[in-house]
Amino acid sequence: MYRRFWSPTGRAWTGKVVNGYAYTTVIPRTDPDELRISGKYFMKILPVYADIFLDQWEKRYVPEIKNNLGFIFNYPYEEASLGEMMWLLEEMIDIYDRNWKLHWILNFAQFASFLFFKETVRQVIGDEKYNTPEVQDLIARILVSTDDVNWDSLKVLYDIKEMIKTNPTVRELFESAKTDEEVWEELQKLEEGKEIYEKIAQFLKEYGRKSLYVYEYDLPTWEEYPPTVIAQLRTYLSMDYDFYADKEWIATDQQEAIEKLMEMIPEDKKEVVKEQMERAIKMAPLTPNHHFYIDQQTNAAAKYVLRELGRKFVKEGLLEEPYDILYLKYDEIRTLFADPAEIDAKALVEQRKAEREKANKLVPAPYVGTITEWSIKDEPYKQGLWGWSFEKLQEEKEAYEAAKSGKVKFIKGLAAGAPKVVEGVVKVVEGPHEFDKVEEGDILVCDITSPAWISVYPKVKGVITNSGGLSSHPAIVSREFGIPCIVGTRIATKMLKDGIKVRLDGVKGIATVLEEE
Repeated sequence: MYRRFWSPTGRAWTGKVVNGYAYTTVIPRTDPDELRISGKYFMKILPVYADIFLDQWEKRYVPEIKNNLGFIFNYPYEEASLGEMMWLLEEMIDIYDRNWKLHWILNFAQFASFLFFKETVRQVIGDEKYNTPEVQDLIARILVSTDDVNWDSLKVLYDIKEMIKTNPTVRELFESAKTDEEVWEELQKLEEGKEIYEKIAQFLKEYGRKSLYVYEYDLPTWEEYPPTVIAQLRTYLSMDYDFYADKEWIATDQQEAIEKLMEMIPEDKKEVVKEQMERAIKMAPLTPNHHFYIDQQTNAAAKYVLRELGRKFVKEGLLEEPYDILYLKYDEIRTLFADPAEIDAKALVEQRKAEREKANKLVPAPYVGTITEWSIKDEPYKQGLWGWSFEKLQEEKEAYEAAKSGKVKFIKGLAAGAPKVVEGVVKVVEGPHEFDKVEEGDILVCDITSPAWISVYPKVKGVITNSGGLSSHPAIVSREFGIPCIVGTRIATKMLKDGIKVRLDGVKGIATVLEEE
């Protein structure tokens, strides 16, 4: 990011682990001459990426990504030796590095197209009108995607749901009181459900290789835990989810927002605004599509390589479980391969597990070290993506102190979804394996959501997350579903428990505890 774009916003992005939690910071550029010329370069090169990236993405980058991921997912792991798996680990690291570089190129290209559209609107209608909630809402409704891999996956699930509807035996199974795990097990044995089972298996192979969070490899993918898809299909069946109506609603809402915005544009400026808007809209599908190929599948591929390498170590008697490898550092894995006598891997894994469990019980400090004025005021990635400010910092400190005391009656965050006030029962969800406990009208509380969580949104009245900002996944999806969302609370999953009734104020960004369980 900083090398390729010569971004004036920083020269490095570093991190460290404190008490089991990762903290990151951007190192600013300080040389005035470098700041000046890098800023000129950055602003001159951005339009180039905005112009050419989409064509490059479709013709070069996606085929490259698919080819590399196919190589990993289809590798003959059973036949591979331990040494061959160590070689494959290095191949995966190179693929991972390449794909995440593409991720940043994409982010900046899309950012540029969105920025130029927004800036054009601002210049035409003026700062005062541009900064109103009405205009900001219209822009958010315009910059949505109506044709991407997320919609493709939803269409496949919708088709499977329709098959279940017309199959009395399978429908009875899905509408029974059995758990999602039991439904999945019985479906595999059910002769009448053979075709539906095969459709689900194909769906998992094509769309189910999703890491729940970008770096949390210890949580199962959909492919590894198929009951997640059963839960989604049961939800669709109970609500008779209509894919076509859902997609039409988004498209209609987008068109209405376009028309309302264009009504504000003077006649002689409509063409230039329209041109920038159409370019930005074309870039909107890049968000769900890169989430699918990079955030989800690339991380799943890396996880699968580690899993299979872990299995080889288990076979050699060097680890207890395949995923114990996740508790070893890179060079420790290489040491274990080079000479197992050099490292007590099993003891080290147990030590790391205990440390992680201890860290999980902590309420982490919002920051460590000294926050500079540049970091909190001028570092654009922090403000743009996560909504930081001096006021936000103070709120974080107050929330941290309250969480440490255990006396929380309300939780504050950033209002990022629909501007509504709702009440509902809290369900704290760690991942897709817990989706089945979410009921219609609940308030979803979690660390953060990703595209793997899309199935749970039709059920809930609102969303509260520890992490995220206005441009984060829960914020975007909540706006699309028309439900309130509070992001960036940091402590929601630690302070709110299942069964607590809360009022979620999607205007002020406050969740108030109404009734204890």
